[in-house]
Amino acid sequence: MRSAAWSGATIFLAILASLIGGLALGGPLSTGQADPLFWAKAQAICMMALAALVRWRRKQGPGARAFSWQMCAGAGSLSAIALFCGVSASALSLAAMFVLLAITVLALSAIWFLPRLKGFVCLLLLIGGVAGADMWMRKPAPKSSSRPELAILSALPIFGPAGELMGKHAPLIDRLALDFKIRPVDSVTAAPLRQGGRLLVAHPRALPPADLAFIDAWVRGGGTAVILADPLLLWPMALPPGDRRRPPVTSLLDPLLSHWGLELLPSEGRGVERRFLSSGALLPIAGASSFKTRGGCRLAEQGLFALCRIGKGRVRLIADADMADDRLWLADPDHPLSPASLSGDTPALLSDWLRDPMSSRPIPPSRPWIGNDAAMIEAMRWALLAGMAWAILGAGVVFVREKPGRHGK
Repeated sequence: MRSAAWSGATIFLAILASLIGGLALGGPLSTGQADPLFWAKAQAICMMALAALVRWRRKQGPGARAFSWQMCAGAGSLSAIALFCGVSASALSLAAMFVLLAITVLALSAIWFLPRLKGFVCLLLLIGGVAGADMWMRKPAPKSSSRPELAILSALPIFGPAGELMGKHAPLIDRLALDFKIRPVDSVTAAPLRQGGRLLVAHPRALPPADLAFIDAWVRGGGTAVILADPLLLWPMALPPGDRRRPPVTSLLDPLLSHWGLELLPSEGRGVERRFLSSGALLPIAGASSFKTRGGCRLAEQGLFALCRIGKGRVRLIADADMADDRLWLADPDHPLSPASLSGDTPALLSDWLRDPMSSRPIPPSRPWIGNDAAMIEAMRWALLAGMAWAILGAGVVFVREKPGRHGK
């Protein structure tokens, strides 16, 4: 009985260590992603530690059967991880779970067969599998083969001090540069937009009437544009209030919006919000508002977007400019191109909208996102219940096998 209880407790601790270790080491808590590959390192370490404990236990006495321990611990940890990812994100990658299964088998086999040759082979395969999973998750997005020109007119601190690409710029520019040829502009009349290009107007300073008229005429002639208009910019900056280098607190594009039959409503004072779009994609926003239309434009996502056909051109207007702040959609600034560093779908969404502002097709999420705190708590409950079930099963198997009979244990 004592051996069965000790076995069940050990199996549950191994499952719990793998689950908590993946949350701490992998990054789901910092990025909000629920990808099973985040658990590769923790799973390998915990299963190797369990296999080493089983080998040591067998040398001390009859104890529990090694196969029962390893089967219950391995299956329990995989079940707990699968339940956590599936419940918290409502999605589960079977390919990722297959990779995690292979890592579990290799981790248990490597310690069990050492110091024989097959143990070293399993250990090498395990190291290669964990490294491969990590490289796959951090593999940068490929650069598009066709990159149209993108002119960016903005007062936000996304470019270097001189507004050039040669200096230090925001991670959003690195992401957009994979799909477009970036050209920062201070005035659309001084640097006219070329035919076939795109325009991103992201919360600019007060534009002269000539620039507003040029944007209107360019769009009506067939231009494609995305405009970020924020009634309350919450972008944190070190510059003191009143500094001329700071972007305006509120949008100064009202004359252009009114000409297109739109009104930007005041902000409701909300802070940072993880907004899930109807497609399931995640768009982190801060202090966002909504549009009101007098006809001619179609509103989407409760007024957050306004989709307008102006003459021959197409425009998507977004009632938030803080969405461009990488602190909202990027968890690791040192790796801006890595999918494992994302905490939102902002770059992918913005690239798609710049190619087709009127796109009505669903834009799928790039990563499996944890829904909210309640979903994560519920997922943790199911994962712990699964771990307890496998631990009880393992203890029961050990109890039956260790139970004295006519021929001993």
